[in-house]
Amino acid sequence: MSETTQGREVVIVSHSCSGYVGDSSTKYLVPRKKKDHSTSQNSPGHVVGLINIATSFAVTRLNLVAGAGGSTPIWKMDDESGFLVIRAYPREMFYHDLPADEGNEWDQKLERQSVKGLTEGDELAYAGWKDVPVWYLATTEDKSYPIQAQRVLWQKSMDEGGDITVREIHSSHSPMSSRPKETSEFILEAVVNFAR
Repeated sequence: MSETTQGREVVIVSHSCSGYVGDSSTKYLVPRKKKDHSTSQNSPGHVVGLINIATSFAVTRLNLVAGAGGSTPIWKMDDESGFLVIRAYPREMFYHDLPADEGNEWDQKLERQSVKGLTEGDELAYAGWKDVPVWYLATTEDKSYPIQAQRVLWQKSMDEGGDITVREIHSSHSPMSSRPKETSEFILEAVVNFAR
């Protein structure tokens, strides 16, 4: 929000679960076309686009798990600890197309994911992708979020009126690690298009 209050036009880049947060954060930061939404109209800057990398699309007033249609076979919710438990080897799920030493290094940096972050916050969830154009980078070799599931959700969003441009990249769930050049080129191309 500090960027928009300074008059800057902002593009939000999200990956994986953060797509829900990125979408929802636009609620008061985009120019509104409808009079039934409140916004900080005094803010001189706005979010002008979303770049989503292997993400789902937020559904207004539904938490991430409910909006995406439930949990996945690769993880389960551990109510006792309050964290997700990955049922598979994380390196294989997220970094299988990296050299072993690099994949292991990223694997060691992973933090535990709170169950609450995925199952609460319905009142904050907002389909911001309906308000601004979205460029979506789909990861075709993704073992944690299969391309088939990605296709279903981006097509559903398009069917509901989303202005969504899709590009596919031959990579795991983390193309910024395994295909950094192509990922950065995608981001730059999207930003140029948002500026038009």
